[in-house]
Amino acid sequence: MRIKKICSLLLAVVMVWGMAACGSRQKDGPDLAEPTEESALPEKQTITITWAESDSTQVEVMNDYVKPALEKAFPEITFEYTGITTGKGKALETMSATGELKDIYCSDSGIYETLLAAGDFLDLAPYLEADGWLEKNYANLSLLYSNDTIYNVSCGQNDYYTPVIYYNEDLFRRLGLTEPETMDEFLEVCQRLLDNDIYPITINTSFAAQFLLDALISSYDPKALNDLHARNCEWTDERIVEALKVFDELKQMGAFAPNSATKGDADCLAEFAGGTAAMWPAMSWYNYDVAEDKVNFTTGTFNWPSGNAKYPTGYQQLTWGSVFGGWAINPNTENVEQCVEVLKVLLKAEAQRHADNGISENFIVENAAKPTNPVEVERMEDYGKASEYRTLLIMTGMDSATVTAYTTCLSRLVSDDAGYLSGNFIRDFEDIWKHNTKAAD
Repeated sequence: MRIKKICSLLLAVVMVWGMAACGSRQKDGPDLAEPTEESALPEKQTITITWAESDSTQVEVMNDYVKPALEKAFPEITFEYTGITTGKGKALETMSATGELKDIYCSDSGIYETLLAAGDFLDLAPYLEADGWLEKNYANLSLLYSNDTIYNVSCGQNDYYTPVIYYNEDLFRRLGLTEPETMDEFLEVCQRLLDNDIYPITINTSFAAQFLLDALISSYDPKALNDLHARNCEWTDERIVEALKVFDELKQMGAFAPNSATKGDADCLAEFAGGTAAMWPAMSWYNYDVAEDKVNFTTGTFNWPSGNAKYPTGYQQLTWGSVFGGWAINPNTENVEQCVEVLKVLLKAEAQRHADNGISENFIVENAAKPTNPVEVERMEDYGKASEYRTLLIMTGMDSATVTAYTTCLSRLVSDDAGYLSGNFIRDFEDIWKHNTKAAD
């Protein structure tokens, strides 16, 4: 009996020791069937974004608005940003060729054909149209589409930048001049200024290339400009030839301040602000540079006057916007739907920045700051009166080679060479235009 008790006691000790040993081994390493806290966490998705870091405004947009908005809206996503500081078109072309194009990227019209041919654009239209998102967030849907597609999209501030003619209101008032409504009145104003030893106009090659001929053609016959965009006419079309004769009259009367071909934008601003020239045809993004706190007079603005009684001044509003540039999505991204949702937040954040600064745009932002600049207020009143809107040829109507040749020809046209007039320009540019590969729009 005693031996049985001793054996039972020893067996109990061994069992307790074995259980303790098993317990200690469980503490040393986890059971593979039990997930740890670390392994239970889902792996974060990564979305890559390329943007134009060379643009100081875009730096503010991205750092102060877009990045914080995306981090707040999508805490489960890791965003990797690639800023392009120089040569955006070339950088995107290289990314496309090497298969390194990011999920979401900011494109422009200069690289559009290359990326389109490579199949690098997702058609955003069906995704953004879903649930009425476009209608809820954009004031003018017609500014978004290329035919029925949307390959690039922005908040639309460029759609509201327009060619304008700034003028010195104080000088006009002193000379008894008023805003001209027709091209004949415009020529009369220029002659009165010349009679008072004042240059009527300061301009340079870059502004001429951006909008000058568009404005003259549009003011004479908007349909002719539309036909150029659609490739339904040539530069030798009689409507275009007639429209550009106004330029010849201005050049021959000496309306342009000297050295137009070699001046920069800052030189034109200095001539206008300094009173050397009474009028400055420019793009409306200079509104804040010609405000009363920047110049010693009141600046007014008017559209290019009508050259044809059939079309009143401002019938067709020209814009800097382009459906061939903006934010795009790489169709080869792993999660298209997620990138679309990210793009929506990005656009709203970008639009908020412009709204906070009183900049007009196509994206609808609640409680947007109203423009306080009287020049901008006056311009937007004119903008809203237009019967139709048309992008500029240099933005949507020319490939990069054509833009280069166009700029070269226009530099000669605005130069001090009195013998180089619109007929010479048409002769030199017509054959180049025929080889333009940009798709009709």
